[in-house]
Amino acid sequence: MHYSFRYSNWQLGLFQTMLGLGFALGILIGMPFAAKRFHIETIAVVTCLLTGAGQVLAALIPFEYLQRLIAVFIATADIMAFSSFLTLFSNAVDKSLQGWVMGISGSAMAVAWVISGFSSNLLTLFPSDYLILIGGICLILSGFFLYCKIIVP
Repeated sequence: MHYSFRYSNWQLGLFQTMLGLGFALGILIGMPFAAKRFHIETIAVVTCLLTGAGQVLAALIPFEYLQRLIAVFIATADIMAFSSFLTLFSNAVDKSLQGWVMGISGSAMAVAWVISGFSSNLLTLFPSDYLILIGGICLILSGFFLYCKIIVP
């Protein structure tokens, strides 16, 4: 955002606030609403696909104000996907192993932070839009693979 739209520090903070708003909407309103109406597997697939689609849109649409709205959308879908995946991981094992699975999930998230740090170094080689687009495509593929594994069998 700093390089694309010449955001000041204050504007970057406002953008981060928009992400926080999306997380709050997703976990406080979206997840309770969806959990009452759909299976957790369906929520995980749909929100993973929506997060990926949002990232693809963010990479392709260069308009500043739309980026803010898309960021709220992405954050809302992302936090719902995240909590759905944690639930799926926890539900995949007996109660005696749920703590272990959550520990493994935490370790996987640590690896994701390492990958995120590495990918930020790629910004010197590629425009941020390319990396966002690649991330969106990967999320869409993940949602599709999850759909094939859980919903279709």
